[in-house]
Amino acid sequence: LNHIDRNRDWSHHNYRDSDPKKMIKSMIHLADKGYKVFRCGKVIKEKLNLKHKNIFEYSGSELFNDFMDYYLAYRSKFFVCADSGFSNLAILFKKPIVSINYASISRVRKWINFEIKIFKKFKDLKRNKLLSVTDLKSLDLDKITRTEQIDDKKIKIEENSEDEIFEAVKEMELSLDNNWKIFKENYNLQKKFWQKLEYTKYPKNIYISNYYLMKNKEIFN
Repeated sequence: LNHIDRNRDWSHHNYRDSDPKKMIKSMIHLADKGYKVFRCGKVIKEKLNLKHKNIFEYSGSELFNDFMDYYLAYRSKFFVCADSGFSNLAILFKKPIVSINYASISRVRKWINFEIKIFKKFKDLKRNKLLSVTDLKSLDLDKITRTEQIDDKKIKIEENSEDEIFEAVKEMELSLDNNWKIFKENYNLQKKFWQKLEYTKYPKNIYISNYYLMKNKEIFN
């Protein structure tokens, strides 16, 4: 955002930051399977410099323009997005989304066509312990909108791991091939998550990655 306006303080958005290098494993996996993988976004901090015939560093290239953004979104099979504006194009064209590194755990976009979601984790530095969904709700951090909300609480936000992203991407592949069967078979796992957020009915078009839920059970207990 500093590239857009260096005279403005954008630090309140820092909680949304994510490291694109943690997506490399997933990008190579998809590219090896024949997908054309485009890295999109208006501004990038650094190039990934991946040498693969099916991976394109579209952002910052001579092809980059608004029309091409819409064209790529329209032609895509699915998106892998962090909490950024580019995901709105996926919503516009009703494309499935793997949403990664979301900090606001209670923020649910029910109008999305299909979404697999994984969240950042909040660590209490005083206790050296990950905060549960119940903890986040009690601290009013389940719908975090500004970095200042954690600045005075001795809390660190941890990004999704490379494997959490990779497994969520693989779950999207399987879901597109078998009509979301993997989530229907793990109904109770999904149900428990939504119950923690006090939903009586969970959205049928939004799933939390099975791998993420099983790996981070302490957050949802």
